[in-house]
Amino acid sequence: MGDPDPGGARVRDPDLRLTPNRANVAAKVIDGEAIILDITRGAYYSMDGAGAVIWAGLDTGHSLGAIADLLAERYEGTRLEIEQHL
Repeated sequence: MGDPDPGGARVRDPDLRLTPNRANVAAKVIDGEAIILDITRGAYYSMDGAGAVIWAGLDTGHSLGAIADLLAERYEGTRLEIEQHL
């Protein structure tokens, strides 16, 4: 079935849990900044703010719904808006 709003963002299942590929990725959140190293490519990534909150949630096994709750506590926007951006 198609999206009722073709231009709108889809909301993923809030019970979905995504996990980083620990065999290929080394990561740590330090002082609100997520530092991520893709070992296979030698690529380095850094995220702060909402990105660090999302990474920490994924890395600790939180569901998308739980991560949306964490973001809603810290940032403006409706829960639906937050879920659409996850």
